[in-house]
Amino acid sequence: MTLPLRLLLVLFVWALPSAAAWAAPSSEYEVKAAFLFNFAKFVEWPAKATDKDKAMVKLCLVGADPFDGALAGFENRLLGNKRFVSRRLKLESDAELLACDILFIARSEQDRLASLLQAVKDLPILTVGDGEGYARLGVMINFYLDQGKVRFEINPHAPRRAGLQLSAKLMQLGRPVEGLE
Repeated sequence: MTLPLRLLLVLFVWALPSAAAWAAPSSEYEVKAAFLFNFAKFVEWPAKATDKDKAMVKLCLVGADPFDGALAGFENRLLGNKRFVSRRLKLESDAELLACDILFIARSEQDRLASLLQAVKDLPILTVGDGEGYARLGVMINFYLDQGKVRFEINPHAPRRAGLQLSAKLMQLGRPVEGLE
């Protein structure tokens, strides 16, 4: 790994809620929460998408919530001039999805993955998954574990179809999913 990539990775993970988090090993979902917060820094949404709510970047969770409070440390933190907020969706209708900037699809939603992706197809919503093979199935960014460390893979085509621009730095940190259209 080159020095600039190492420095970027250190900066990327630096967003953990407190210095105490460095003293004890972080849980898998504490690390994933930090990644989710930081992903928003490396995504450029089209102007029409940022008109949803100019004051917030909204992370929506679908499925069983594995974070056990880990996202609380990021609630209302600023991303530029916007507050980062997270909400768990009940999904009583697809309309709930339209208010999201980032959609986290839990491992528990494997059976509903195709319908969730269809509901946000071509919308400027960053989809992040937590299930094996999710990126190959159309999720933009998908978490996986490699020797006990949280990593992520990127489906490079999905963000473009939705009008999102992922920064080159983010693209370098993620493993690209090969063999897609």
